[in-house]
Amino acid sequence: MKTLKGKIGRKYVICDKDRHGNLRWYLRLRGRPKHRFKELPFNEDGQIRTEFLQEYDAAFSNAIISNGVEEVLADDNYSLNFLLKQYFASQKFRKQKAVTQRDKRSVLEKYAAEHGHRPYRGFTRKHLQMSVSKRADTPAAADKLIKYLKAVFNWAIIEDLTEKNPAIGIEKINKTEGHHAWSMEEIEKFRSVHPLGTMARAALELALNTGARREDLINLGPKNLVVDKITYTPSKSTNSSSQSKVTNPMFRSTFVAIEATRQKGLTFLLNEYNRGFTGNGFGNRMRKWCDEADLPHCSTHGLRKSAAIRLAYAGVSERELMAAFGWSDSKTAHYYIKQADNDRLSDSAFAKLMAKEVT
Repeated sequence: MKTLKGKIGRKYVICDKDRHGNLRWYLRLRGRPKHRFKELPFNEDGQIRTEFLQEYDAAFSNAIISNGVEEVLADDNYSLNFLLKQYFASQKFRKQKAVTQRDKRSVLEKYAAEHGHRPYRGFTRKHLQMSVSKRADTPAAADKLIKYLKAVFNWAIIEDLTEKNPAIGIEKINKTEGHHAWSMEEIEKFRSVHPLGTMARAALELALNTGARREDLINLGPKNLVVDKITYTPSKSTNSSSQSKVTNPMFRSTFVAIEATRQKGLTFLLNEYNRGFTGNGFGNRMRKWCDEADLPHCSTHGLRKSAAIRLAYAGVSERELMAAFGWSDSKTAHYYIKQADNDRLSDSAFAKLMAKEVT
């Protein structure tokens, strides 16, 4: 009886012969009953069979989850902790923005505190689905966990560390439309409460003008002005070699709103101490400004959606909308344009119907 890690590429597989000379294959983990494989490991060409590997993964996972061998595997290079350590050190991860790295580390390390000792090849969709169910009260957090785990396992497949991604096929549970997009009535209501000369008004006009994310909006300043245009590189870009700048015209209404505040600094938006905002600080201040205007459902990101909707209704193309917002994927642009097109078609259809009724 001998182990066959080198030949099969899996640990704890053993083989012996019965009294008739037939080979028998087992998974043997210390402290657990042996599992006899129903599937043969090799085909006629001597290649590892997929069916055998699938049976191995299932048997290995069952043995670990049934307790008793976690300690044996704690120092192995097959644990989720080991995989995450390799992922965090990878170029794929290190190319991402610092804020993205911090968020991913926080979410994944919190999950690993409970499951990091388990072998990553033993994770199945069922196991991850159970983790999602546990987080049903915080659906956005559950979806983020699966999103990040999916990225880890996709990387692991590319690096030949595993052959499957257990996070694939798990549906999102936070099925909302996201942040509320401001209507024109809500925008005018905010303007009426926060007139020219206030930082609130400058923030509104700059957000509508640029459609920038909050982390980009608070960093825009005179350095981003090129003649009469605002140009910047979105902070969510992850690959420095493919970062593309966003360049949009600066509306006169935006320029007037900023100048009317009579505050000068490195950024257009400044707090009461004449300093630039932090991301959370600006979010809290915008929340206060919206509440003062009796707009509880409105937020900074909702202004970004409103800016996209306004352009879509103006008849821009997908490529134009992608360029205006710095999107590398056309999916989001297509969503806004399709919505605008559907509304226009609906208006046209009812206009034809009403025209017939008149005649």
